[in-house]
Amino acid sequence: MEEYIEFKAPEIGLNRAKKVVPTNRVIRKVLAVQLSQAKTTSVTDTPETVEEMENYTNAVIKLLDDTEDFLTATLGLNKKQQEALEDLTQEQLGSLSGRLQALLMHVDDSAPDTDQEDEPDPK
Repeated sequence: MEEYIEFKAPEIGLNRAKKVVPTNRVIRKVLAVQLSQAKTTSVTDTPETVEEMENYTNAVIKLLDDTEDFLTATLGLNKKQQEALEDLTQEQLGSLSGRLQALLMHVDDSAPDTDQEDEPDPK
């Protein structure tokens, strides 16, 4: 039996659950979006020169495009749903994409944060 996830996105009119199979093609798309996210965060978000501003702006636009392309292709969105993606805020788009990525990568996003970096050393 083929493994799949069911995903709803009422914020863009996807009210019925779509079945998405985490194929290699889909996982590559997830990883490509994650790489785009990483590249965007590596570009300074407080640009001081015109070149830094251009690099930052181009990185954000590429991330938005990559995220919308990922959601459209993975969920098989129609034109109306694609237009609804355009009307989301960056935060809403990121949240929607993050939910789908977490499910496809079998990550429990409700699990407690295990990042110990900000916690004091118990010794």
